[in-house]
Amino acid sequence: MMFNIFYQETAEAFKLAQKNDIALIIKVPLDSGWLSGKYNSKSTFEGVRSRCPLKS
Repeated sequence: MMFNIFYQETAEAFKLAQKNDIALIIKVPLDSGWLSGKYNSKSTFEGVRSRCPLKS
C-alpha cells in the first residue's frame, strides 16, 4: 500500500493490520525521492515530471 507524509489516506490500515496481526508492505515511503533529502530550495528541475536537478 502507498503511504508517506504526503499520502496518508491509508493510515487507518495500520490499526487494522496490527489488530489482526497482519504485516503491511509500504510503497513509495520517500515519495519517489522527494523526501530523501536529495532536493532542497536551490534544486531546479527540467520539465514538469522530471525529478533530476539541472546541471549548471
